[in-house]
Amino acid sequence: MNQLIITIICVLVNIAASAQASKGIYRIPYANGTQVRIWQDHITHAGDEPEIDMAGVGNGPFRIVAAEDGEIKFIQDSFSATTNGNPCNNNYVWIAHPNGEWTKYSHFTQNSVTGNAGLSVGDQVCAGTFLGFEDDVGCANGEHLHFEVGIPFDLNDPITAGGFIKGNEFIPIICNIAGNVFVQGTTDTAGPCGSCLSTLNNTNGTFNNQQYDIDIASVQVSAGGHVVFNAGSTGAYRAGRRVVLTSGFHAKRGSSFYAMIKDCNSSPGNPNCGANSKVLAIDNQ
Repeated sequence: MNQLIITIICVLVNIAASAQASKGIYRIPYANGTQVRIWQDHITHAGDEPEIDMAGVGNGPFRIVAAEDGEIKFIQDSFSATTNGNPCNNNYVWIAHPNGEWTKYSHFTQNSVTGNAGLSVGDQVCAGTFLGFEDDVGCANGEHLHFEVGIPFDLNDPITAGGFIKGNEFIPIICNIAGNVFVQGTTDTAGPCGSCLSTLNNTNGTFNNQQYDIDIASVQVSAGGHVVFNAGSTGAYRAGRRVVLTSGFHAKRGSSFYAMIKDCNSSPGNPNCGANSKVLAIDNQ
């Protein structure tokens, strides 16, 4: 343990700000069994922030669900029209999670959060709780969900009047998909986070601008003999017991890398969100 802590400190001294991966692990925020197509990922989405656009595949309406346990901080679902901005008039929900991160869900059908889902600010929700219906309300080009993960700079003044976060945003780490990161053009099936590999041993690799390597295991993640994160790349290693960084591991200035000792799908969570709990309406369809 002492060797790991010393190694991580040395790595963090040498990195600078690029797109950092989230500390939390999140489910696909659609009802269980929904096929979800990624329209834009953290690289291709308009703007400078690592945000995601996705949509249900097939016949809707599609049910949006909470990506992790948390507390609802803001709801806006009074708007009904698609706009071109100035202002956007998006319908949205912000949820604060026990890991300190917040998630945002945008473009809901009017009144589907407060009406259909029956939610209010201050409600405690579980991963999978129904939030509302996918739609194209606000600045939207077709029915879809806009999803993002961030941390406000000031909890007393976390978002703008239009619902945009005043803080840092992160590449969402997602369970049960290849590479643990959303990729434009891929389709995955929504469902609860499950188990992960016991150990994960990386092969040699060099990661350059906008490339990433997110590795999660229940026991151990090990770097290969020569793993290099160059400027603009992103890395995250998370394991329940050990993260092994070899002498051939380098996270260079301008990259973003962190290592974490934590079970692959553990979260402080809502204590009322156990397997037999009934907090609001967890979607099991």
